[in-house]
Amino acid sequence: MNLVKSPSKTYIWMMLLIAATFYGYEFFLRVTPSLTTKELMATFNLSAKEVGMLASYYFWAYTPMQLFVGVLMDHYQVRRLLTTSVLICTIGAYLFFLESNYMLAAVGRFGVGFGSAFAFVGVMKIAADWLPKERFALIAGLTTTLGMLGAVGGEFVLSELFSWLGINQSIYLILGFGVILTLLTAFCIKDHHALSHQTSLMAEFKMLIASMIKVAKHYQIWINALIGACLFTPTTFFAGQWAIPYFMDVKHVSEHHAALLSSLIFIGWAIGGPLLGWLSNVLNLRKPFLILGGLGALICSVLLLYASSNTLPELMLLNFLIGLFSSSEILVFAIAHDLIENHLTATVIALTNMIVMLGGFLQHTVGYLLDYHHTHPTTTYTVDDYHFALSLMPLCFILSCSLCFFLKETYCNTATS
Repeated sequence: MNLVKSPSKTYIWMMLLIAATFYGYEFFLRVTPSLTTKELMATFNLSAKEVGMLASYYFWAYTPMQLFVGVLMDHYQVRRLLTTSVLICTIGAYLFFLESNYMLAAVGRFGVGFGSAFAFVGVMKIAADWLPKERFALIAGLTTTLGMLGAVGGEFVLSELFSWLGINQSIYLILGFGVILTLLTAFCIKDHHALSHQTSLMAEFKMLIASMIKVAKHYQIWINALIGACLFTPTTFFAGQWAIPYFMDVKHVSEHHAALLSSLIFIGWAIGGPLLGWLSNVLNLRKPFLILGGLGALICSVLLLYASSNTLPELMLLNFLIGLFSSSEILVFAIAHDLIENHLTATVIALTNMIVMLGGFLQHTVGYLLDYHHTHPTTTYTVDDYHFALSLMPLCFILSCSLCFFLKETYCNTATS
């Protein structure tokens, strides 16, 4: 491995900003189906289960790609991988937004997931390569903030943009941003080491497999990742897909207010991520924040779903707190980094991210449960339908708290070879 001369601190933070912006952009694209759920159902004549399946094609690409993203990031040039992934993400968005054919829309959604698979791991790899380990949890939190701001853009801001510019002009603006981001990534990201051709293809393959096996054999990594999945999954299927229809059909608010309420979950994440990352490093503790986050999110989700009545300010507060408490999930990436040697950072982050993102498939499950419970002749789902399907949300938080009893505290200490 040929190391490259370290750039200035300012340049390092610029690289992190570009990579984190890609994470925000892919998160923007990830949640856009939530704003168009009813339109997708009408355009393609889909049931709730089928529109959930269309949205979940993102995860069919994103999740299995995590098996390869980490080892690729650890052994090959980050710049080339990130540039290619931004481009694929943008092309996928074009197919999803501008094609009226269901199959092409599905291919586009799959492409967005494929390209997005490199985003978060790429930021974490750049941070591990160029910054001290003490900054890792903070970077994870700040990256999450940009991701969640992208999610806010994908719901509330995009809703306003559609009204202001129209749908087609808004989509062209989104795609143009993707092209600019591709160019910035290609010309501004620097690799920590130069690409070496001294190793044979077979030797490289053996190194990749050895890295995957070493990480996968650590059982604490699996427990940690499952906790992250339980904390993140409710945001994926609720805020990322079903929150806007839920608030419109059950709480009887306008689409504008429904998008605002859903966005507040992401704003809670945006504030909680860096705050909890910073507190975790200051106190040298990880596990207590995971337990507190799971318990807080559980209480708020039960109140949101099952309280007899909620005023708009109460709904806003509960959504914000669900995001704030759920954001403790970002600490599972810091714990994963603590559990394994630094040269395997991208591999362990990718494996953790893959397990966390498995919850994305519950978008389809929620749609299935809605259809299963729906027995009325009308097309509008009832309160009982939503309560039945969205009961997965508090169940996820209960499981996250339970798993914490099997997780060891790392005290922010990184493993050594």
